[in-house]
Amino acid sequence: MTLISVPLKEVCHVFCSPTPDSEVEACAGQSKWWVQVSQAVLFSLAVSTTFFLSAAAASQAERPVVVVPGILGSKLCDGTGKVVWGKNDSLFNFSELKLPFQIDYGVLNHKPCGLIENIQILGPFQLHQYDSLLRYLMSRGYRLNEDLRVFSYDWRLSNYHNAEELRKYIAVNLPDETKQIDIVAHSMGGLIARIYVQNLGGVNRVHNLIFLGTPHRGSASVFRMLDQGWGFWQNLAAGGLASIRETVLTFPSIYQLLPSYRYCCAWKNETSGQIERTFESTDQKSWMRFAWLPGQFKNGQGRDGLFNLLREASELQDLMIQPLPEGLRSFNIVTGLIDTPWKTFFGSQSGAFAGAIPYPGDGTVIDWSAANGVLSEARPSTAEHGTIFDGDAPRQAIKWLLGTDTEPRKGIPLDYRGVLRDAKGRDFNLINIFYETEPNVSVPGTPTVFRLRLRGELALAKADLRNVELWLDDETGGHPLQITRQEVVTEGNIAQHDIAAAFASPTESGPHSVNVKIPGAGTFADIVFVLR
Repeated sequence: MTLISVPLKEVCHVFCSPTPDSEVEACAGQSKWWVQVSQAVLFSLAVSTTFFLSAAAASQAERPVVVVPGILGSKLCDGTGKVVWGKNDSLFNFSELKLPFQIDYGVLNHKPCGLIENIQILGPFQLHQYDSLLRYLMSRGYRLNEDLRVFSYDWRLSNYHNAEELRKYIAVNLPDETKQIDIVAHSMGGLIARIYVQNLGGVNRVHNLIFLGTPHRGSASVFRMLDQGWGFWQNLAAGGLASIRETVLTFPSIYQLLPSYRYCCAWKNETSGQIERTFESTDQKSWMRFAWLPGQFKNGQGRDGLFNLLREASELQDLMIQPLPEGLRSFNIVTGLIDTPWKTFFGSQSGAFAGAIPYPGDGTVIDWSAANGVLSEARPSTAEHGTIFDGDAPRQAIKWLLGTDTEPRKGIPLDYRGVLRDAKGRDFNLINIFYETEPNVSVPGTPTVFRLRLRGELALAKADLRNVELWLDDETGGHPLQITRQEVVTEGNIAQHDIAAAFASPTESGPHSVNVKIPGAGTFADIVFVLR
């Protein structure tokens, strides 16, 4: 499911300055930057710029850059070199990744073995692909394995351990300490980069540190995943929800992604619906009350291991609220357009997960956390968490931040033009593009529907959309999809087109893309994942 912008009536909620450190949920105290963004979306003032330059025409890189991927973003191989995590069938191998309660880093059965570039792995933090980010950087003049380095790591382990591994990696591959480097870090990779610059002397090497959807203050999506897993088919492929929990809860990194902002978590009376008290996400006594906590974590060595992991996570939360070192140029690229878990509730009688209040974010990290508490200084993206680096707006920002272009105008999401051109050549202002594939995980031949919703000015109701193209990329190539339903509704000054295309899911297992081309607005893609 992907949301490119927001309906007009929701703009106040989406673009107001989040207040997750208070109990105020009204839209108040809007930052100037987010107001600019909302105006740009509503009145279609954004401009579109093409950044896919040939390597020959691209400018020379000013400094080496190191890309640090997020959780799940690195392949893991066993002792024989077999890829256990990083292929289409990775979910079936997930239980193999379980760690012992006492981790001996010298004898781990799996090792990082490269970046996952273009295979979607379904998991607690859905990963799409990194190949587009690398292609873009290379189009700007970077040379892979020379002045463009990719740090792959064992994302199960503590971010403290992986920060030390990052320090070693930079020392070996970019040994000239008189030359500064830039770091582009996605999601949890930003936590690793922060430990490197704050605790391990990295501030002396790093000139620019670019965070892409980094959960500086954590993510409540962790609790949702622990309660629900990843969906019916994904849970089945991974051995069931119980197996997922027993495996995931041995990963130190999972605890280090827990939300750290105030009022993140609360016990709710299941009879009255009243909030009884709030608690910190790393509170040991509260974890002992969780109904979904596997039995082996409630006593003996398992409980001791759990408490140690929670203590280390709490220490990292304390580090993340500290300011970054002076002299370091750091930037956050943030999406604030998708409902994202914010405040999480648990039943005080049963200990079960009892839901969450959403807040604007990228679907995984709320915008306030990704902006490190300062939204007015963030740069916008309109993509979801897994692909937050895609689109003209983040690329424009990255190009400037790495020192190869002039500063873009803040608050203008350049990758969203906000204009649709219909089959008769007429332009219509858009407010919202929403699309999803249902189900997005299935077995071969499952009836599947791709839904597209376009919202915009009232005149959009008269748009001729015969030029909107839909197609499925499967094992035999691209196949056009026929529109099976189209409806137009109006509400006040807003018109809405609902379009649907029904098809059977592909026979070949793995990820397949469902694509839609909207003239004037661009081409977008969603994923249908087929399991045998």
